Amino acid sequence: MEFANSRTDVSYYSPSADLTVLPSARLTHTLYRRYETAWEQQFLAGAGTYSQQGFGTGAILLLGYGQRYRTSDVFDVGATVTATSRPSL
Repeated sequence: MEFANSRTDVSYYSPSADLTVLPSARLTHTLYRRYETAWEQQFLAGAGTYSQQGFGTGAILLLGYGQRYRTSDVFDVGATVTATSRPSL
C-alpha cells in the first residue's frame, strides 16, 4: 500500500512515499487430531519488494513458524514467530 507523508519535521521514520509488496504462503501441518481437538504447526514464507521514493527498491524476505491448538469452535489459541529481512536503502 502506498502512503504519502506531508510532514518531515517529526522524530520518527516518515518517508515521503513508499510501497511494500510481500506475497506469502502458509503451510499447515496437523500434529494431532481427535474429534474437534486439533494441534497444528504452521510454516510461513514470503518474498517481495520495498520501494521508497528517492532511494530505490530492495528485496524483502519473510520466514515464520507457529503452532495452533483448538478444542472446539469456542476455544482456539496459537502463536507465530516471524523474521523479516528488510533492505537498507
